[in-house]
Amino acid sequence: RFRAIGQEERVSLAAGHETLEHWVKTTGDVDLGLKAGTSMRLGEGGALDFAMHSAGTLREAIEIAGRHSRLFSDALDPKLEINGSQAIIRLDSKLQWPRAASDFTLAAWHSTHMSVQLPESSGVEAWFAQSEPANTAEYERAFPGAKLKFDAPCYGFAFDADYVDTPLVSADTALHAAHCEHLEFLQARLWEPRSFALRVRELIASELRRGRPTSWDVARQLQISRRTLVRRLSTEGTSFKNELDELR
Repeated sequence: RFRAIGQEERVSLAAGHETLEHWVKTTGDVDLGLKAGTSMRLGEGGALDFAMHSAGTLREAIEIAGRHSRLFSDALDPKLEINGSQAIIRLDSKLQWPRAASDFTLAAWHSTHMSVQLPESSGVEAWFAQSEPANTAEYERAFPGAKLKFDAPCYGFAFDADYVDTPLVSADTALHAAHCEHLEFLQARLWEPRSFALRVRELIASELRRGRPTSWDVARQLQISRRTLVRRLSTEGTSFKNELDELR
């Protein structure tokens, strides 16, 4: 079902959440989201990771995240708020999160960004809108050095506001400009219609790693008949043989 979508197509949030909940149930591990999140490393979030790390300050990094979050989720809405002496990074979702999804998002954000960009002296708190679970051991492992706060007003992180505009050690003006330019290019592509031939080509490329792809195989993955596959490729001025030969 996922392979039929195409390698660069967007998986719906409902399908993503359904998959997460399926594996939590299958493994019986309610902390699966936390464990997956802590395994994330810098760069696995693509160009956005590098743009955030090369930004001049944490404020600039969060602005970049908010501007380009659509590249990675149609629902995530990161924003920075200042409440007196405390800064709050809100990781709001436009759709209700299952626990595994919110756990993964916060753990990944902490592992990739917060633990790297903020010192322990900043008093980082990890906020969870859900109630405190009976066992918090995995949360303590996932957020080392951070204070856990459940039943919080939102999901996100809080820390000393003095660190919002402190220059980041990883700041790099030239690299930041290059990464931001690439993000703008990627975001513009979200709205471009994708050709059917390109989807077919991506599936052929994937199948070539396993052996000799056939038009029957690709049609089955696209959940259409072989006849429809041939007709639609012909409409775009190509054929399965042409696409296969070019890729070879």
